[in-house]
Amino acid sequence: MTGHETNRMLDCRGESCALMLMRIKEALVGLEPGQALEVLSTDPCAEYDLPEWVRRTGRGEVVSQEVTLYRIVPKTMGMSA
Repeated sequence: MTGHETNRMLDCRGESCALMLMRIKEALVGLEPGQALEVLSTDPCAEYDLPEWVRRTGRGEVVSQEVTLYRIVPKTMGMSA
C-alpha cells in the first residue's frame, strides 16, 4: 500500500462502471491532496476504465490497484462535482 491515508470508502460492487464513475466523481469532492478514496468494484471494465477516467479528467491519480480495490488520491483540494 501507499502512504496515503484512506479518508473515504466507496462500495460499488455489483454496479455498472458508468454508475461507479459518477459516484467516484461525487465522492472526490472535498478530499484534499494526500487523502485517499478507496473504491471497491466488481465490474470487469473497472480495471481499465477507472484509471483511464481518472487520468483523462485530471481528478487525481490511482495510486494502488488490487483485484477489486482502487485507491484514488485527488490532485487538488476542494474539487467540485
